[in-house]
Amino acid sequence: MSGAKVGFIGLGNMGGRMSRCLVAGGTPVLGYDKDEGAAERYGVTRAASPREVVEQSEIILLSLPDSTVIEKVIDGYVCVLNYVRAWQCISDITTASSAASVPRASPSSLTAMISTAATSTGTAT
Repeated sequence: MSGAKVGFIGLGNMGGRMSRCLVAGGTPVLGYDKDEGAAERYGVTRAASPREVVEQSEIILLSLPDSTVIEKVIDGYVCVLNYVRAWQCISDITTASSAASVPRASPSSLTAMISTAATSTGTAT
């Protein structure tokens, strides 16, 4: 990921540790978590909101606790899809249901690739 601006939404056990590894490898990370101290604990630059992560990053990784939260972030009240650009990549790396990562918005509103790295069944889609 040399040179890419990486953003993380969700700095819990999994996202925080992955972010710390990226930072240790020399990749700056902009991160958001509802726990305001998480960014400092993992050595990432703290974003004020998920929107800021999307607006300031090229690659956005979602590491969220469950499908309900994923839905809120993807196309619910947070709705990161409102801020993505065509060249960005958003990847949901949680182990929650992959169905939560598929936005209910119309296909014409999608301007970024959304991929699911893992699902609750353990198969990538």
